[in-house]
Amino acid sequence: MKAVLTNALVMSAVFFMSVLASNGQSNKGYTPVPMSPDVQALAQQIIDVQFSDPEKGNKLYQTMMKKIKKNNDQLISVGDFFLNNKVYSLANFCARQVYQNDATYIPGLFFAGEVAYARRDYGTAGQKYEEILNIQPENTQAMQLNAFVYKNVNPHVAIDMYNKIREIQPDNYEVDKELADVYYNMNEFEDAAKYYAEYFKNVPKGKESEGAAENYVSSLHLNHDIEALSVNAKKFNELWPKSPVFKRMIFFSDVENYDVEAAEASSAYLHDASYVDTVYTYLDYEYAAQYASDMKGDMGLAVQYMEKAIEKDPTKIEGLSKLANYKRNNGQYGEAIDIFKDYIAKKDKEAAMADTFKLALFYLYGSQASSVSAENKAYYVKEGDRLFQLVEASQPTNYQPTYYRAVINTTDEFSEEVRALYDQVLVKLGDDYENESVRLRSDWYNVVYYINTSNDNPAILGKARKYVDDMLKVDSENENALNADKYLKAIIK
Repeated sequence: MKAVLTNALVMSAVFFMSVLASNGQSNKGYTPVPMSPDVQALAQQIIDVQFSDPEKGNKLYQTMMKKIKKNNDQLISVGDFFLNNKVYSLANFCARQVYQNDATYIPGLFFAGEVAYARRDYGTAGQKYEEILNIQPENTQAMQLNAFVYKNVNPHVAIDMYNKIREIQPDNYEVDKELADVYYNMNEFEDAAKYYAEYFKNVPKGKESEGAAENYVSSLHLNHDIEALSVNAKKFNELWPKSPVFKRMIFFSDVENYDVEAAEASSAYLHDASYVDTVYTYLDYEYAAQYASDMKGDMGLAVQYMEKAIEKDPTKIEGLSKLANYKRNNGQYGEAIDIFKDYIAKKDKEAAMADTFKLALFYLYGSQASSVSAENKAYYVKEGDRLFQLVEASQPTNYQPTYYRAVINTTDEFSEEVRALYDQVLVKLGDDYENESVRLRSDWYNVVYYINTSNDNPAILGKARKYVDDMLKVDSENENALNADKYLKAIIK
C-alpha cells in the first residue's frame, strides 16, 4: 500500500479568536450590575456623539466619571457597556480607574483582562489573569482565560495552564478539548489526537463539538492512525451526516486500507450535488486519483482527478509530479514529459539529480511505447540518453543510469556501444547478485551479441562463456542460459 498522502494542510477546521461572550455571561469572570438610570443615559449620549462632537462627548464623559469614579461596580458596568459598543479606549479608562481604586479587586482584574484582549493587547490580558492567580492560585476561571489568551500567541504557556486546571478539575472534559486544540494548532497531531480521544470519551452525549470531531479525525489522518480514523470517521458521520469532513475521511481510510468495494461506495461524496465545489480540497482529488489509478486501474480517470486537485491548489507542485506519472501510465508521454519539466522548473533550486533521472525515465517509457511515432521515439532516445549521461557523470559508481542508457539504446540491431554499456553495468554491480533482472539482462545482451556476431568463430564465441556462467550463477535453471550453454559446448570443442 502506498504511503499516506499528506498534506500537511489538509482539511483542518479553522480556529477563530473571538472576544469572550457578551454582557452578563459569568465566564468572563465578572457580572455587570445594572447601571443607574442617569449614568446609563450619560453613557448612551457619549456613544451617540463620540464621532460627531468629540468635545461634547469628552465633557459628558467627565461628568459621568465624577459620579462613578469611586464605585468599582458601576465602573465595570459602564466599561462593559463601552466594550460591547467597541469603544475600547473608554472601556480601558474604566478598567484603569478600577485598578487604581483597588488593584486586588478580582472582578476588576477580570474586566481589565477582557478589555486588553479586545484591544489585542494579549500581554496585558495575560498579566491581569496572572495577577488574579497571585491572589487566588486555584482560580480556574482565571486559568482558563489566561490559557485562552495564550493558546494562539504562546501555546506552551497555555498548555501549562490547562494542565494545572486538569490537576484541579480532572473531570473537566472541556480542558481536554482545549489542550487538543492547542496541540492541533501546533501541528503536534499525536498529542492532539490523544486529548481529543479523552474529550470524546468523557463529554456527555449530545454535547459533543463538531469542530473538535473534525480536528480529531484530521489529527488521526495526519498521524496515519488509519484504524482509529476509520472507526471515528464513521461514528462522527452518523452524528453529523451533512459534514463533508467525515465522508472524506471514511474515503481516505478505505483507500489507505485498499478496500476496493468500500472505497467505491465512500467515493460517492465526490459527486454529491448537495455540496458546492468549494467544499472539495486538493486532498480529496489527490486521494481520488490514487483510488482511480491503484484500485480501479483507470488511468484516464486518475488524470482527471489529479488535474482537479491541481486546480484546487496549484501551489502544491508535487501534484505535477503525480499528474505526470498518471499521464505517462495513460500513454500520454509527451504531455507527461512537459508536465514533469514544469515540475522541475517550479522546484528551481530544490530540483535534484534524482529529478533529472526521473525525467530521463519518462523519455525511456516513451521510447518503448508502440503508440509513439518513429520520429518521436528517436527524439526520446536522444534526450533520455543525454539526461542519463548527466546522472551517470554525477554518480559514477551507480549502475542505474548506465543500465538505462543501455536499455534506451537497445534496438533490434546489435551494437558494440550498447554491449559495452551493459558490460559497464556488470562491472558496477560487482559481486552484487541481488539485482537479478538487471544482471540477467546485461549478461544476456552480451551473450546474444557475441553469438550473433561471431560467424561461428570459436574465439569470439568464447567471449560469451563468462556471461553464460554468470547467468547460471544467478539462476541455474534459466532457460536462455541453459540453451546458450548447450550451444557453446557444441560449437567450442
